[in-house]
Amino acid sequence: MCMILTFIISSLFHYFSYLGNNEKLRSIFHLCDRTIIYIFIAASYTPWLSIPGSDTFTHLMIWSIWIAALSGVAAQFVVNERLLHDYEIILYLMIGVIPAVIIAYYHTDHPGLSQFVKGGLAYVSGIFFFRSDGSIPFAHAIWHLFVIAGVTFHYQAICQLLLAHLGKTF
Repeated sequence: MCMILTFIISSLFHYFSYLGNNEKLRSIFHLCDRTIIYIFIAASYTPWLSIPGSDTFTHLMIWSIWIAALSGVAAQFVVNERLLHDYEIILYLMIGVIPAVIIAYYHTDHPGLSQFVKGGLAYVSGIFFFRSDGSIPFAHAIWHLFVIAGVTFHYQAICQLLLAHLGKTF
């Protein structure tokens, strides 16, 4: 659900940016676009950290990720966007990379782990293009391609993980 909501919000932001005739809607969806990224990152890790048999540390990690994500959302409303840009990249990376390392360490035998890692690498590799927006032609569009690749890999990983756990319960 979060993946679909993320793509809807991003599409609406880009639609209003392209039209350029309604600055108020463009600004609203720009803010929504920036905040939904935090929610999306936290939501994409929650299934992995909620695997049956997870220990207290992984449950604590879920809370930590969601608190960091919500602090990123709150920062969007408090801090000037230009000042926030560098902080935002660091927070995106922290929320995205730290849980990935923990998941890779704790769940080495789970199906879908290779897809999970490929998705994470796609997201992290795309940051170069996200930061290059305006200096490299079509950098923003290229970044979106990396996001689509990351989403695809993570979706496949979650499907493999869920199918494996469903198979164990029947």
